Amino acid sequence: MFYAETVGLPTVLARVKQYREQFGDYWKPAALLEKVKLPLEEKAYYLMLSNAYVADNPAYAARIWDEIERQRESVTYRQQVRDFLARSQP
Repeated sequence: MFYAETVGLPTVLARVKQYREQFGDYWKPAALLEKVKLPLEEKAYYLMLSNAYVADNPAYAARIWDEIERQRESVTYRQQVRDFLARSQP
């Protein structure tokens, strides 16, 4: 999942289709994967909270952002990013 979120749905779908050509129907993309409308832009770090939600739940919205920051700064997450970036791409 980390890989898919990092490279984006279009890349994952393209790779699955490539594998299908090489290895057969075992790699047929799921129908929902092909039907999902692709976002205009995808960023793994983007989370949208509506103005109305933040106005109604300011403390909870702050907790969400604080936890995102805590996770992003964690040793575990940083190691996962380093490991991912160090991998050779197929």
